[in-house]
Amino acid sequence: LDEAEELEKSEQKRIAESIQPKSCDICGAVTLDEAKFQAHFHFDVHEGYKQVRERHAQLQARQRERPKESGRSQSHQASQARSRSAYGDRHQE
Repeated sequence: LDEAEELEKSEQKRIAESIQPKSCDICGAVTLDEAKFQAHFHFDVHEGYKQVRERHAQLQARQRERPKESGRSQSHQASQARSRSAYGDRHQE
């Protein structure tokens, strides 16, 4: 009986070790089946995460290239100028 239990435990351990979940670094999908993992690369959710990550990387690169500005950003100053011209002098900080 002990031998059968040991055999069963070793078989369960072997099966558990052979089943390794795979997770996607882009969208976080997790699956045990390799075919399903490969198929998920064509899903809309994966593509959406991929596009968001690519755009984020582009924006980070642009931000690194931009010179450091002191005080308020130029975009904030331009926004304030547009507000003043649209509302006249009534719209002041």
